[in-house]
Amino acid sequence: MTEEHAPGSSADQALVDSLPVSHAKSQGEATKTRVVSFRISALAHAQITFKAEEAGISTRAWLEQAILGNRTQIVARMTPHHELKPLLFQACKAGNNLNQLAHRVNTLRLEGKLTAQECAALLKELQAIQATFREAVANARAD
Repeated sequence: MTEEHAPGSSADQALVDSLPVSHAKSQGEATKTRVVSFRISALAHAQITFKAEEAGISTRAWLEQAILGNRTQIVARMTPHHELKPLLFQACKAGNNLNQLAHRVNTLRLEGKLTAQECAALLKELQAIQATFREAVANARAD
């Protein structure tokens, strides 16, 4: 009924994809034709090897069971909003300007050209602007 095809062909993959998970898993146990290779740190390797030995199975079997048995939890990394980077750039530039203004206000106060009350009022305004930028960045990060 089925035509012959080379292992690893698209027909082979279509067959595996069409099988129920439990049947596909038992079929996969019979013929292992795929290689998965990746690099990990020595510490991670030691931990995986230890857990496999503790379970009394091979490292390959342990990894396969952990992944296919879905005993892992993958947390997707959030991709930042496309406008976050330019917003952060502008916020940093504005922050630098705010620092320069605060420095100038303090200098004018020390030179006697501003009263302590005028200085405090100006610094309060600069802090309000800074808070607005922080809120905008926090909102952009949350989106």
